[in-house]
Amino acid sequence: MTDHRVNWQEVAGLTFAPATDQLWRQTPTPFVARYQPLGVPLEFATNASVLAEMAADSFGPWGTPAPHAPALRLNFFLHTAPAAPGRPTPVFRAQDDYFMLSVGSSLGLADRARGFGMAFITPDLLADRLFVQEGFLECLGLFLTTRHRRAVLHAAGLIHNGRAVLLTGHSGAGKSTLAFACLRAGFQLLAEDVIYLDETSSPLQAWGAPWRLHLLPDGERFFPELAAWPLVTQLNGETKRRVEVNQQWPGAAVPLAPVMGVIALALGVVGVWSVWTSDDLRVTLLRRLATFAAASALLLFLLGSLEPPVLQHYGHCLDRDDVVIPDDTSNVSEAYRHADVFIFPTHEEGSPLVSYEALAWGLPCLVSPMGGGEIIRDGVEDYEYLALLSRLVDDAQKLPANQRPPQGMLSQAEELCRVPTTLSTAMNKYSKSASLLTNASASHA
Repeated sequence: MTDHRVNWQEVAGLTFAPATDQLWRQTPTPFVARYQPLGVPLEFATNASVLAEMAADSFGPWGTPAPHAPALRLNFFLHTAPAAPGRPTPVFRAQDDYFMLSVGSSLGLADRARGFGMAFITPDLLADRLFVQEGFLECLGLFLTTRHRRAVLHAAGLIHNGRAVLLTGHSGAGKSTLAFACLRAGFQLLAEDVIYLDETSSPLQAWGAPWRLHLLPDGERFFPELAAWPLVTQLNGETKRRVEVNQQWPGAAVPLAPVMGVIALALGVVGVWSVWTSDDLRVTLLRRLATFAAASALLLFLLGSLEPPVLQHYGHCLDRDDVVIPDDTSNVSEAYRHADVFIFPTHEEGSPLVSYEALAWGLPCLVSPMGGGEIIRDGVEDYEYLALLSRLVDDAQKLPANQRPPQGMLSQAEELCRVPTTLSTAMNKYSKSASLLTNASASHA
């Protein structure tokens, strides 16, 4: 709301309402708005329309709180002060419930215990609006919200089937890149880099700022569409592509979701194929996969090391030209790039990273039920696998009789493609069309 009785001034093309005293204690705030970042009511007041617009851009997507809900307070002022030559180095400091930052004559302070923050911004610094928005406005505002969101994690957040999985890892581990790839595969985004947990919720709820993603320019070799997004310089000096999530994927930015699991990212790490005394699921499947590969002209690519007991007892099943066990697993992305289907049997994994990566690469997936197994819904994410199997059976039936796989193998494959009517009906509850799987199975039933 604008108060036309204010004595407006202009500096460097920016209109603002100046203070009436030298300490700026009596400063008009004709622009006032209420937001709820991370679900926490926040009242923002300022003396300049340009700062009001920034606040609406940063906090507006979270919506507005109830009219009389108690709110944190954040005041931002455009002020005139001597400017230092060049760009001074930003200084960030924190003690107990206090957070302070300064860049030359631009100052900011937040008192989390009292729920109040303020900043004084010079016209010179406002020439870099992205820095003011992210470095001052969002830093101070989100710091205040931690009065109610004390558990803060350095993690990205992805949502699938309404539930979130958190991706932890050091800077550069690939959180944003994997998040972008999963968004392309139909996931939603909870957060790019920081997660705020609601410790009072049950089940545990996580908040995030999902509106933007930042990726290094070299990501264009994997995601050509990145080239359309602008380059920005972040607070740490890195230059990245800034992607507006809801513009690239409408409705994909979701700021709140229940947490399903946590995955720690590590570059170039894959699992170990092992066997247990009570359960030899993986090695049994290895033997069957090797047989199936031979009968259907498939190349079985085993990514991961094999424990000595596996090689000792089942190595003869894998000693063949159509089974590949690479020595170098440092370039995992190449394995996904050349694969046609992803298979992951396990009875001990909670929420394996490889399943998310496979979905991000668009691979049909066949996985065991597991703690995080709901990320791949039976009959939805795996219907492409059955469609692939159907095409393999069709192609095999067209081969000359002396080149076809054994008829018993083809019959088993056809049986896999048949889906009971009860399952076909249940699949209609899912978001994707069940007709693709139903029609494919009916053609072979």
